Amino acid sequence: MVLEQIIGLINAVQDNTVLLIVLIVVLMVVAYKIFQTMMRVAITAVLFALIPVVGRLAGFPIELSAQNVLWFGLMGVLFYFIYSFFSFIAKVLGLVSKPFRGQKVKTVVVKEKVVEKEKKDKEKGEGEEKRKDKA
Repeated sequence: MVLEQIIGLINAVQDNTVLLIVLIVVLMVVAYKIFQTMMRVAITAVLFALIPVVGRLAGFPIELSAQNVLWFGLMGVLFYFIYSFFSFIAKVLGLVSKPFRGQKVKTVVVKEKVVEKEKKDKEKGEGEEKRKDKA
């Protein structure tokens, strides 16, 4: 049953050139995103695997063994996936809560008006001092 549906989908895609092009583009984008993620995972693993090496060179009493280097590399991969998961959750929650957020009030401070206000405040302060001196 499922195999028949897949074959029917393949036949439908073969008959429709536009759908085939769209499918190829979508698959290329997905493949690129997967490649990006795997490269980031690999870079993170290498950087975390270098922690015991750098620590040993810095003089910390860290055992420098293959097991320890692999452990740090795997911990880096784990931390990357945890970060990616929470980043995804934050983006989804941001999109979901966007309609419920109020519009931000934009405040524009014009430097000239601030300077004028400061001058007026100084003049009022001087005027009050002169009145106090007269009294």
